[in-house]
Amino acid sequence: MEAFGEAIVQNLKKRLANVTEYAMMADECTDINAHEVVSVCVRFIASGAVTEMFIGCWPIKSTAAVDVRDCILHALHSVNLDPGHMVEVAFDGAGNMSGRKRGVQALLKEHSADLMYVHCRSHLLQLALVRAAERSQVVKRVLTVINKLYSMFKHSPKRLGVLEGVQCAVDGTSHKLIQAGSTLWLSYDGSIAVVHKHYTAICLALESIYADAADLSCDAGGLLQELRNVQTLYLICVLQHIFQPLARLSRALQTKDANISTSMALVKATINGIKGFSSEAVEPDVAVTMSKLKDAGVHMTVSESGCEKNAANQFVKNVVSNLEMRFSDDVSSLCSLHEVLQQRTPTPPDFSNIAHVLGASSRELQKEWGFIQRLDGDLSSEEQMIAIATSTQYRRMYPTFSSALRRLLLLPVGTATVERSFSTLNRILTDKRCCLTPDHTRHLMLMSVEGPDILDVRDGTSKEQNEMDELLNAAYSIWIHKPRRC
Repeated sequence: MEAFGEAIVQNLKKRLANVTEYAMMADECTDINAHEVVSVCVRFIASGAVTEMFIGCWPIKSTAAVDVRDCILHALHSVNLDPGHMVEVAFDGAGNMSGRKRGVQALLKEHSADLMYVHCRSHLLQLALVRAAERSQVVKRVLTVINKLYSMFKHSPKRLGVLEGVQCAVDGTSHKLIQAGSTLWLSYDGSIAVVHKHYTAICLALESIYADAADLSCDAGGLLQELRNVQTLYLICVLQHIFQPLARLSRALQTKDANISTSMALVKATINGIKGFSSEAVEPDVAVTMSKLKDAGVHMTVSESGCEKNAANQFVKNVVSNLEMRFSDDVSSLCSLHEVLQQRTPTPPDFSNIAHVLGASSRELQKEWGFIQRLDGDLSSEEQMIAIATSTQYRRMYPTFSSALRRLLLLPVGTATVERSFSTLNRILTDKRCCLTPDHTRHLMLMSVEGPDILDVRDGTSKEQNEMDELLNAAYSIWIHKPRRC
């Protein structure tokens, strides 16, 4: 195991040998043994492509910024990366990581003065939604009802059986209620969708539980009273319209091939879509559900006229303002460079914001753009951007613009790659396999994340065979020189 892990580290060093600029992503978590660990990944340009690489996971003494900083520096040195060549870092926004004065990003700027901090884009979505919901009492109440419904049926096979029976009778099919994550607010998308789909069946099931006067019958009566309020139904329909595009956006931001330019374009389109929300959009859904409730004999109570619409419009307004505020940062300014490449307008673009973010000369960017815009091909394609950013000829002809493009290409969308490494950690280190040393755990993670795919003897390609042979030979060379146990 050690030999294979060390062989993969050697391969990582070989791949990173010629990297002169890179971005770093890191995050911390607690493993199954209640030990704090930090996972580190890097993003770099090599062989005409942008690559994200997992370099390891190490335990730390504490979550203090100094200890995390030392762990990150150790991780970079383990693969022969110079901290001075680090141009961007991405964290999830925790105070010890993102603090401007004493956070990890501030401490790393002592090693790389021009370091740019990127707040995970997916995490920004969560924060925007949380802040918007906190300012609306009625939305908070509806989300609490969603959580209470899950607890009501999940923890009792008898009550769950009642719900499933009513669902099949009313809707012809049954779905389990989905628990929303306490920290993953966009997971409410699935929870709300199921409640809306089976709204009538849930009301009838709660009526049955309340009529039985058994355990939690009073709780069932309280939930039924909330669901019989037209305001609750209306807000659930509104939340489904808002949460669905945001949840899809969050998943898009966390894909393996996500890049910052496309991601910010998706963010902008989503914000504009939510901004155009109209209360008339949910009225057909409300009317259909109200008709089903009436046919099932569920009596609904009507709240104060227009109250639910005012609350919904205010919530949507808060979501839009929070999104616009949080995504109006240096990353957004730098991403405007991609829009310049796409549009190629005859009017000279304003490079002042981009120049301010990069500490470059706006005049030089303007002069070089006058020549670059005359190049053939689609300048906004990743292939052409990489060519301008890395080709020796382009770098000598357009040094300022080439440097700006490298910074744009290296910008991480977030810490999804790091989060995926934590999923690997949880698969390796379990309650039944919890005695692995940190080194052995890291080697197994490297084999899983960065090692070659296991060959299929029927469909394995020659490339896969060569990669596996190289790993086996390298591991054997390391193992043969290791000391033997007596």
